[in-house]
Amino acid sequence: MRATLAAYCAGVLAGTFSQNLLLVACLGLATAGLLAVYHSWRQSRLSLPAIAFGLGLSYHALWAMFALAAQLSDELAGEDLTVRGVIADVPIIAEPATRFLFRVTEGHADLVGRKIQLSDYGELEFVAGQHWQMQVRLRRPHGLANPGGRDSEAWTLQQGIVAVGYVRGGAFVVQSARRAGLASTRNWLHNRLLAMLEPESVTAAILPALLLGIDSGISRDLDQLFADTGTSHLFVISGLHVGLIAGCFYLLFNKLLRWVSWLSTRMPVQRLAGAGSVLAALGYALVSGFDLPAQRALVMIAAFIAGNLFARSVNIWFRYWAALAVVLTLNPLAAMNAGFWFSFVAVAALLLTLPFGRQHSTWQVYAKPQFSIFLAMLVPMAHWMGQVSLLAPLVNLVAIPFIGLFVVPAAFALLVIGLISPGLASYLFIPLSILLKIFIQGLQWIAYELPFLSAFAQASLPALSFGESLLMAVACVLLLLPLPLRWRWLAVPLLLPVLFVRPVHDHYPDKLVVRVFDVGQGLSLLISFNNRHLLYDTGPSSGDYSVADSALRPALRKLGVLNLERLVVSHWDNDHAGGVRVITQSFSAAQQPLLMLSSSASQGLDLNQIDERLCGAGTSWRWQKAEFRILHPGQEDERGEGNDSSCVLQVRMGQQALLVPGDIGRRVERELVLRYGEALNSTILIAPHHGSQTSSSYPLLKTVAPGWVVFSAGASNSFGHPAPAVVERYLSVGVRPVSTANSGMITFVLDGGTELPAAARFRSESRRYWRRSQNDYWCRYYDQACKMAL
Repeated sequence: MRATLAAYCAGVLAGTFSQNLLLVACLGLATAGLLAVYHSWRQSRLSLPAIAFGLGLSYHALWAMFALAAQLSDELAGEDLTVRGVIADVPIIAEPATRFLFRVTEGHADLVGRKIQLSDYGELEFVAGQHWQMQVRLRRPHGLANPGGRDSEAWTLQQGIVAVGYVRGGAFVVQSARRAGLASTRNWLHNRLLAMLEPESVTAAILPALLLGIDSGISRDLDQLFADTGTSHLFVISGLHVGLIAGCFYLLFNKLLRWVSWLSTRMPVQRLAGAGSVLAALGYALVSGFDLPAQRALVMIAAFIAGNLFARSVNIWFRYWAALAVVLTLNPLAAMNAGFWFSFVAVAALLLTLPFGRQHSTWQVYAKPQFSIFLAMLVPMAHWMGQVSLLAPLVNLVAIPFIGLFVVPAAFALLVIGLISPGLASYLFIPLSILLKIFIQGLQWIAYELPFLSAFAQASLPALSFGESLLMAVACVLLLLPLPLRWRWLAVPLLLPVLFVRPVHDHYPDKLVVRVFDVGQGLSLLISFNNRHLLYDTGPSSGDYSVADSALRPALRKLGVLNLERLVVSHWDNDHAGGVRVITQSFSAAQQPLLMLSSSASQGLDLNQIDERLCGAGTSWRWQKAEFRILHPGQEDERGEGNDSSCVLQVRMGQQALLVPGDIGRRVERELVLRYGEALNSTILIAPHHGSQTSSSYPLLKTVAPGWVVFSAGASNSFGHPAPAVVERYLSVGVRPVSTANSGMITFVLDGGTELPAAARFRSESRRYWRRSQNDYWCRYYDQACKMAL
């Protein structure tokens, strides 16, 4: 039965890589049916797992077909729609907008009963459970597409979100929130908890995440601290929290039910207490948001209790595979979340190492599991995060008991007290807040203050190939299994390729590689030559959110970029320089890139530790065959703080060249044409100002004469970039257009020859059934451009 469950899970996971969903569904069902006939004729050990694999594959394909069919139609995208509905979860209040889930109850027939994600840029106050009427403008879910980054399109599909958009106006409350609803209960508990805590304190950020799964208050700096110390899993709703609730209620019910004599004589108290603990765990999982770790823990607890209820012994590995099967059935795309792998790999490591049913030492039950989980997490951490904290095993020896066995129970108890007497709970929360602050300061001291330990806080891993990841995984399994020592020594040669930092293999030796990242409405591109890298601009930021943090850093790690030689900031507009702080903080003081700025005004950033230099016309340098030149701005009196102050960079490689003009307008374009003439000729042009009508003049286009133009702009952005007239202008002179909005990251490889290089599109090369590629707004509005880009 375990093999059958495992095969079903493998089938669901394999469905992630499907392209033709209808074909996959039909093949899976047909294969399962034929194997079922064969199994009825000749019993075989392999037939049942094979049938389960086919059923899992077809189930994922059918689920995906229905989920995609429910998404917003292209006809409704960009239209103003009036809808009524209910706020489905606790709103996230951040700059510059408040985001919330909205379940539509009245409106267009395609939206009724569906969830949409909305943003409000006004000053409206939303409460979970409230019924609103509002005018909205929607589009299909569309996220950034870069290697290593979060796949928001997969996330919206998992959550059942059929459209995203923003409030246009006409919003008013139809009905106030009902406290009996789940969403309004979460909102009410969140507000009551915040009222008992010191505003804007560390405690006010951490406790909502620990108790209710609301982590919007955790800043990027705190999140990075938890990652550097390997404690991130403690500050989100995890299986530890659900298991703790189940255990506490089991003990409570076990004591209370013994006082009811007539009940204890009819049914064993342990069974009733077990059933009550499952219900308590279910209630907490729902209140906390019912995320993946809570689902996994709830299913495993239910499987364990079910065996006790029916007086049957259930194999622990059967419970494991049953929990995995249930989670994948509820959410076939769960494998696209790092938390899925972290949860199930950690549990598997515990099951392999915990000494069930025999004598054991303190080391075996306390310290050994920490090091086992650390080993098991090496491969998932290398794949998903590109870093691993070597401090994690030691820090967690103290952090897990403190957070899991003290802070969480104490906070729950104080929250219950606060529901009765908020004033008393506020005083009782003070010592807990002090202890939490001391704990956070201790983590900061260990990770950043102690010279010896801080070197181990964040170990960046080189990009691992599939073969290296497989070797590393086999080595970790050998170390985890209860094998004789002579077999465990085999792990050493398997780990040798990844134990030592080795140079990242350059897949394009002696070639200039240009990668234009998909950063939405902004710009960021990486120029590489023989493992030397220059980053031009860093994309936008908003409040505590930065594209550099969510997309650029993961992409750089995935691409094996361990250091930058230069960082060029074209100008200080947010959509170009919003991630400067994040990028510079990603490298140690000894690895800081040379920062090249259009002006000395650093917008309040502390750049004292960074070697910086002003961009100036005439500045040039070489990386062997690649020649870099700054073309603009010129003299100091020509500099400004606006778009026309942008650093204009040209990179030439033999007969091919790249021109990056930033946000310059027609005036500077005319000056460049007069100053440089035919020297501006380039193979690839990054469209000035994202394709705005104020740029891309005919003189520039005819002088540069590019083969490709790249529009770095957000999908369906409010600025209308690229402007249709500008796209037609490029088409009229025979330039091939390509856009990050529908292509994701775009890669060009320049070898210095005369041939026009190909444009490698991330969405096309890493196809997934939930990602829209060429069949989107670009092709609908620019048919000719779409045909040329293809």
